[in-house]
Amino acid sequence: MSLNELAIDLTCDASDFIPHTSSSSTSGGKPKSYHVHSGMFLLVQKMGREGGKVHSAVKAALEANEGYDLVICGHSLGAGVGGLLGLLWADVDSCETSLMSGLPQGRKMKVWAFACP
Repeated sequence: MSLNELAIDLTCDASDFIPHTSSSSTSGGKPKSYHVHSGMFLLVQKMGREGGKVHSAVKAALEANEGYDLVICGHSLGAGVGGLLGLLWADVDSCETSLMSGLPQGRKMKVWAFACP
């Protein structure tokens, strides 16, 4: 829908990504690494970094609403970004916000991805 989205889509290189995990989802004692779309991953790192606008808004909403879960929803490019954002913020074993996310810990997370790339 925009030149920015086109640039993200056309960045077709892979980046390595290691999701947060509380168990032994490892390969030979090392956390398992995955290849992800580098354009989407770059966007997710900017959106999801602690102190950024998106992170700050989500953190404030969770802190103001004790007991609420976090649901991320996206379509197409937004589905890819939402999926990676969920993996950045949640522990893949518990599906809860991780300590490393900088968000209130232990909130259940779900990601709904429609027409995911």
